[in-house]
Amino acid sequence: MIAMRVVKTKEVDVISPREAEVLSLISYGLARKQIAARLQISCTTVARHIENLKQKLGLRCASALRLWAIEERVRRELEHGTK
Repeated sequence: MIAMRVVKTKEVDVISPREAEVLSLISYGLARKQIAARLQISCTTVARHIENLKQKLGLRCASALRLWAIEERVRRELEHGTK
């Protein structure tokens, strides 16, 4: 998995490897409970990762995060010629 960076003016927020895993699963439409089961973590931990991701990406709601994740996955697939 590729580490992602999100640049905000002068600071750089780095998405952790676990946050990147959560984001990837979100991009495929998995719900919090499904993500928790897949990663063998609690739903509370998944919720915390989602909140951290929203903050780092400057997003206000989970649906905006899901859209961002899907767009990012599609962009990467197009860049690398994969599905």
